This record gives sequence, C-alpha cells and structure tokens, in this order.
Amino acid sequence: MRLNFDRYTKLRKSTWREFGVGNAGDIFARNLVSHHYHGSKALNVTEGPRLLCVGSIAHKLAPGDILCGIGCKDVAFPAVDPETVKVQGVRGPITATALHKAGYDVSQIKWHGDPGLKISQMLNPESAKPGRAIFIPHYRERGMVRKVIPKWINMVDIDDDPLRIGREIMRAELVYSSSLHGIIFAHALGRPVVMVKPATEEPLLKFDDYFFGVGLARPRYLSSITEADIHTKPNSPASLSVSAEDLIFPTAQELESRGIMTTEPE
Repeated sequence: MRLNFDRYTKLRKSTWREFGVGNAGDIFARNLVSHHYHGSKALNVTEGPRLLCVGSIAHKLAPGDILCGIGCKDVAFPAVDPETVKVQGVRGPITATALHKAGYDVSQIKWHGDPGLKISQMLNPESAKPGRAIFIPHYRERGMVRKVIPKWINMVDIDDDPLRIGREIMRAELVYSSSLHGIIFAHALGRPVVMVKPATEEPLLKFDDYFFGVGLARPRYLSSITEADIHTKPNSPASLSVSAEDLIFPTAQELESRGIMTTEPE
C-alpha cells in the first residue's frame, strides 16, 4: 500500500530528542492500512499514486493520489494536474475550500473528519481510573512540559504506538492535549478533553479545520498546562456530528486500479 505520512518517525534526530517509535498522529496511517486492508504493508513513499489519510500533508499532493482525511497547512499546493487527484474525504471545510480554490474537484467529497476517529474501532473499551488526568503535549514541547506539568496530571508522550496512547486515554477520566491527534483520539474514545494551546508556533488552522469538520466550534483553550484546574474540568465528552463509521475509505479494488495497492506481496 503506497502512503505518505509525515517525516516524524522512528529515530528522527531533532532538537528535542530522537523519536523512539514515531509521532503517533502520523504513524497512525499504518494502523489504518492494517484495519481496512488486511495483509497490505504500508509503504511511505514520496511519489504518487498514494492514499493520503493522515496529517496536514495536502501540500505534498502528487499525481494519482487519493485524499482520504488529510488536511492543509498555510502552504501552497504543488503544481499537480487536479484531474489526476481524487478527493474522497478531508479533515474539514478549511481544507475543502483551499483545494477548491486551487482548482481541485471537491464534488466527490463524501465526508469531513479525521481518520484518527477510527481508533475507536481498533480498541476494546476500558474503564477510566477515578481521578486520573493525563496531558498529551505536542511533540515539540515534550521536554519543556516535564518541568511545569502539575503533579496531579500524568504526561503521555505522543512518541508511542497510537493504540498504546489510546489505551492511556481510556484509562483517564480527563485528557488535556496540545496535540491535535491527542484531542481526536480522546473524542473517538469518549473521554472529556481540554485543548491546550501549543507552546510552539503551531498554527491553530488545523485545529479549526478539524473542529469545524466534526460540527464543533473552536473550544476555549488553556494558554498553558499550568492553568489546568481539576475543579473546572468538563464532565462529559464532546458530541460530534460524524462518527468513525461515516469515514468511508476507498475499496481495495479502486486502490488496485489506481496502482496504490497491489495483490502481490509488497
């Protein structure tokens, strides 16, 4: 299966430290392939045709790609013939509008939402531990967060297997997150979540795109995890306008016909 997900994967060197596993929000693409296309191996490639299903990577479009839940950044789209690209699903209306303005056919869009919501289909329910709160920081701020996080909140590193992070979320009564996929996973798994504004220069556009795509307004967010207050936490999870079942993926036959997936061992 030909995919593209962001470069923040195992052993990428950085100023904050190397990744041991990978940024869960990006490598979740592999879980999606395993879930929808049993036996297909995920190959991270830079040239189309590919299935693009995770992350803010619309600026990496290539001929032959199928868009299935990705979002855009405030970056120009590449010079790709729009007729060669199929847009099946996008993260939200901001991405849909940007694609339309760039000349792409958005008439075939079946849904808005993030495929991270599908984590609910991959895990068995678990009960929350009473009083347990966690914080999932954006990967760029993991080092600085450890110094300031309130003692009553457990930090969960986004550098981990997505399903392991999902289990950590289910064990919590309350989730704080400055990672977009931390928020998405919490929504999917039915846990109350409080958005924390990223401490780095992370654009809020992608948060708005997702929130609007699932029928929510941008929530009131904390400026820092140091503002967290157990006495003012939300009591119930968010109510979304879409569910994991609404996020329909292409059939294996369509992917094979476009050269994205083969029946031969990859």
